[in-house]
Amino acid sequence: MKKYFIIEDNQFHSEWIIKELVNHHIENIVQLTSISQINQLIQLGTIDNHDVFFIDIDLKQSLTGIDVAEQIRKKNAHSNIVFFTAYTNFAVDIINRKILPIGYIRKDRNLSEQIHQVLEQINWKEQQIVNVDKIFIDQKGGSLVLYPREILYIESIKGLKNQVMVKTTTEDKLVSTSLKQLKIELEKYTYFLLLKSYCINLSQLQKIDSAHYVLEFFNGDSLLVGRKIFEKTKERFHDFQQTASS
Repeated sequence: MKKYFIIEDNQFHSEWIIKELVNHHIENIVQLTSISQINQLIQLGTIDNHDVFFIDIDLKQSLTGIDVAEQIRKKNAHSNIVFFTAYTNFAVDIINRKILPIGYIRKDRNLSEQIHQVLEQINWKEQQIVNVDKIFIDQKGGSLVLYPREILYIESIKGLKNQVMVKTTTEDKLVSTSLKQLKIELEKYTYFLLLKSYCINLSQLQKIDSAHYVLEFFNGDSLLVGRKIFEKTKERFHDFQQTASS
């Protein structure tokens, strides 16, 4: 059963999150307030792909919330991490540590509405699992399931051999495989596979911005690329549109 972990050492905020989750008919809530409890979970406990972690970035402990999230992500690459914070200046650190949270909750905004939005995002993500089309990628410790129709693009990571970033409609995934291998898996789908560093899902591409070399996707995400990559993608996208409309 999916568990909801609250990692927050402020009792007021912790109780508030629990209250909101209960209002959404959520059970199996686990409250962790000390580093010893957190370490016990990470070192000895089991973390499921569907588990949800609400983590305060500014823990008054020997570890920050980002430190804790990084350890959780190393143990499980697919669980849901939501940061609870009053600050906005941690984005670079979070990206560099490859934590890939599914959402953020700002303490200075409407908390109930934000909780609702995050839970909807998690539910939407999990509903995509019912897609028939899927590919399996061997990873350390098991297989990773990818749903080709929900991928926006895949990008090789400079300086990291056999590591790619998979951008989906709901999250970013760091995957241990080669872009070459993924291109083989994606040949039967509507992807542009002739680029050296990218695989672009043409069916998720909404429009292209020729003035700024930006690819814009249906879910609102965008990708800034170089001129040569843009021109090649633009040509292939136009061919795709003509084929789809004929």
